[in-house]
Amino acid sequence: MTHATWLMAPAAPLMVLALLAIPAACARLGAEQGIATSLADDNPRIEAELNALNYYTQPATSMADALAAGAPLAIITATPAHLTDLLANAAALDAFTRDGGWLLLNGLTPDGLKDYDTLVGIPHLLRPFRSEKVGISPQCPAIGRGLQAQDVSMRTSLNQWTGDFLVSTDAYGWVVDTDDLAPFVTLPDYTWFHHPNASTDHNPLNLIDGFGSGDTWKRVLALYPSRSRMDFPMVLPSPQAISGVEVITSFQYPGITHVSLTCDGDERSTVVLATPNPGAFDTTWSSPRTVRTVGVRVVDWQASARDVIGIDDIHIWPARDQHFRDTVKPITTNGAIVAYPRANGGILLCELNFTEHDQDMQNIQRRRNILAGFMHTLRIAPGRHVVADDALPPPPPAIALGTPCALGPAAILQASRTDWLDAASASVPWPHGHASLGGVAFAFGDHPQVVVRRSGQVPAVIPLQQTAQSLVFLQTAATTAAVGAELGAYTVTFSDGRAVTIPLVNGHDLADHAQAHPAGLTRARLAWLGHAAGDPDDRLTLLYAQQWNNPMPMMPITTVSLACTEASTTIALFGLTALPVAQAPGAQ
Repeated sequence: MTHATWLMAPAAPLMVLALLAIPAACARLGAEQGIATSLADDNPRIEAELNALNYYTQPATSMADALAAGAPLAIITATPAHLTDLLANAAALDAFTRDGGWLLLNGLTPDGLKDYDTLVGIPHLLRPFRSEKVGISPQCPAIGRGLQAQDVSMRTSLNQWTGDFLVSTDAYGWVVDTDDLAPFVTLPDYTWFHHPNASTDHNPLNLIDGFGSGDTWKRVLALYPSRSRMDFPMVLPSPQAISGVEVITSFQYPGITHVSLTCDGDERSTVVLATPNPGAFDTTWSSPRTVRTVGVRVVDWQASARDVIGIDDIHIWPARDQHFRDTVKPITTNGAIVAYPRANGGILLCELNFTEHDQDMQNIQRRRNILAGFMHTLRIAPGRHVVADDALPPPPPAIALGTPCALGPAAILQASRTDWLDAASASVPWPHGHASLGGVAFAFGDHPQVVVRRSGQVPAVIPLQQTAQSLVFLQTAATTAAVGAELGAYTVTFSDGRAVTIPLVNGHDLADHAQAHPAGLTRARLAWLGHAAGDPDDRLTLLYAQQWNNPMPMMPITTVSLACTEASTTIALFGLTALPVAQAPGAQ
């Protein structure tokens, strides 16, 4: 069966796996090392996303073969059938993680939860993702160090009437419980509180979405003493051991002074909490309590002419034993991306929703940044398509964002300047042609053109003459400057004469191009890894992608200039891509 048949046959009895090649040593693939990915017919967009990052597929015949391929990462769609197959190959999975491999699961549903729990060794709750606050967990393990908060927190397009970027409702699929059980409860609807509708601050789900007054008044639950019910139940899916409850009152609608908590309707368990207003009501019990329903009642408040008080958020803290804490390492705060380290590798739940129509076109890039972050952390470099069967068709073209901008006369042709960073840079196989790095399109030509600037040189000026929602700079440097030193800057000049300066700070926006152990940056991401042949220190060569969000996206940009201001530094700009202005809400 050819590769095309695998992808086109929904009734095929066998799952489809694939190996994605990267340069490295691997006995099974000769001189290539790969990552394994599931190409289940119910989630074909995984392949498109990986292709956009320059990882291409080759089929394997079984789960056992995928786990035995010597690859650093196996990507499997978490269908019930695949989870059952993983349990049947438990010994192969143990060997895979013992050798440092990571298994990435995507697409978990309630039908597969029982086998998933067996696989990870933890009984989980499961719920669908909704519009909620997502960030990087303080407990984020090393496997997640390549992820950034601005990528995991996805949004909708700009609301032209209010100026709001709303939080995406479909960024992730199903999420598991980690540090907070409150998002898993069932709440009464808006009619319980005698609200006329569930819009903005009338929505009871605001109690468990992670947002509060510091974000926007629209994510607070408003209560009106003259007409609202002041008590409500929070019902968990099943009895759970909990160690405490926290109720955070609103400074947008202040006034609450006392709150009571009751477990499973037992009045003997009721505790009344007082706090400075506004503030957090927090109780931690001396020993865990097994509870199904937490009853919350606003007992007392300060009267005011506004006749409105509010609650920002409620947290239900689970009682976790040492086994849970050792086994479950949340990467995102909401349980959408979770690591389960085991031996030298582990299992990674990554519930990205690979949807056909994104609520914000930039979510495509954010999703790819997450996948690329895992690849970079595992030191997996994009590679060429490895074909085991001549009958296999070429991989589909990469799907990339943005319009590459010509660097123009400011560019220095690398073919004639192979030592522009250092002697080792002459042997680096720099990217060429049209490529997608981190989900963004770049055009390099047959020989990459590189804008190079050193201290004392006049700024390089690149003509643009177009509008852009964002600019993405593909850049690197040769520097011995301290982290935090300003190395130079871009200047973006608009058609009306106004200009914006974008500082380039070492360790934040870019870093030295040659590193043995690359560290993450705070305002840019690692977009490309190469290797200088014969480098005595066996260092990796790095290119970073820095995205600048344009404050005036409808104003044409005339030029972008690059200047280097640090004496020990050379800055190199490999590519510049303009991301188009975001579509209006509701547009296709």
